Amino acid sequence: MYEVPNDWQELDEEETSDNGQELLSAYGPFSVILYARIKKLKLFNINDIGDFLENLADFYVRNIKETEKSEAAVRSLQTLVGLFPPPGRFMQLLRFHQQKGREMIFFKLALDILHFYYKATEAPMFVRLQRDVIPLGTRLYRNLSEETLKEIADILRSCVGKSKQREDRVEDQVWFVLFKEKNDYQRYYQEETIEYENLTAGNSMQMYYV
Repeated sequence: MYEVPNDWQELDEEETSDNGQELLSAYGPFSVILYARIKKLKLFNINDIGDFLENLADFYVRNIKETEKSEAAVRSLQTLVGLFPPPGRFMQLLRFHQQKGREMIFFKLALDILHFYYKATEAPMFVRLQRDVIPLGTRLYRNLSEETLKEIADILRSCVGKSKQREDRVEDQVWFVLFKEKNDYQRYYQEETIEYENLTAGNSMQMYYV
């Protein structure tokens, strides 16, 4: 049995519920934290606790695809992002976990959501993307094994493929960072770092108001 960190003791009741126990056993404490917060806000329907990961991925993809034309979609994602811990706390939770296997899937999904949300909403400066999300991704993938990365990528691909609400299932995978090799993840974030440094180096917000 895992012990939820002290500042999240309000989740004790959910942790000991049937749904909380099922998630805890399958995916670890972070999944229970997200489940409890999403359920409290009624952010989306969770038809079956076994579908929670699929429901979360579906909610994210449906809204991220609508950000350019729907303020409601942006607000929905903003609410979801607000449920995630700040970057420093994120790293503490990673150390709290074993950093292997299925327990990393919700960390991986949260990181991808943050990544593409800030890409979609933070132009032209992309401050949080550069300051918080890319360094977090670099550290996460550096610390995960090839075996773990393959397992969680396979789970996410399967999760997207199971969606009953969307027809463009293959296209949906562009909203996740999914590779076959660990080096590809590290290379991806190195290239992201260079890209956004080139886009914003020497610029300030004042330049965009002229």
